[in-house]
Amino acid sequence: MNWANRHVTCSADGAAAGITPPGVICNIGKSSVRGVELSAVWIAAPGLNLNAGFSLNDAHYANGVQDQRLRDFKVCDGVVCAINGDVSGNQLERQS
Repeated sequence: MNWANRHVTCSADGAAAGITPPGVICNIGKSSVRGVELSAVWIAAPGLNLNAGFSLNDAHYANGVQDQRLRDFKVCDGVVCAINGDVSGNQLERQS
């Protein structure tokens, strides 16, 4: 599945110190997700069901995607993440 203009939660600029700014939804760009899910049910005895599930996902940002949260709030040092907020090829954040 390929996503264009994926939405993420970011914070509004210009909040006063000590005050949590309101949540804002921002577009972060393109991403792709590939994966497989399996599930099984075994009826071991009347009234006893055993369930199992497995999921494997490969989710990452496309090339050229910049995260404005990282760029605008200057949280990157150029070693752990790019100063300009480039997240190309990085895994997507865990979503629930």
